[in-house]
Amino acid sequence: TAGEGLSGGGNTGAVTLRVDGAKIQKRVSGKCAVGSSIREIKADGTVVCGDKVKYEGNFNSTSDTVPESYLVVTGTPACHSGKRGSIVIMRPSGAGNQDALCFCGDIDGTYQWSCFNP
Repeated sequence: TAGEGLSGGGNTGAVTLRVDGAKIQKRVSGKCAVGSSIREIKADGTVVCGDKVKYEGNFNSTSDTVPESYLVVTGTPACHSGKRGSIVIMRPSGAGNQDALCFCGDIDGTYQWSCFNP
């Protein structure tokens, strides 16, 4: 058998195999402008672009035993179970003018932003 999203096929001789475009994703054909991100890739290969989310403000970092480039920050925007998995670009206090890539996650039972400042 051809498998899901495919039809036709055979074991010998000339065979025909068809692809169901509603079930098989086509090659990605779109791109996004510099400074934006791909939010979604549709089945037809086109992309939906989104703006870079950037928060600047007063974030308080706490010390941690992980590498220096890793910061745990608190403040606005709020990090809670509804935002779990969110990724933003932030500028934590003490980081000068260096942006950091941050994600909202459950760390030791508390939801908080974890940032990596490359």
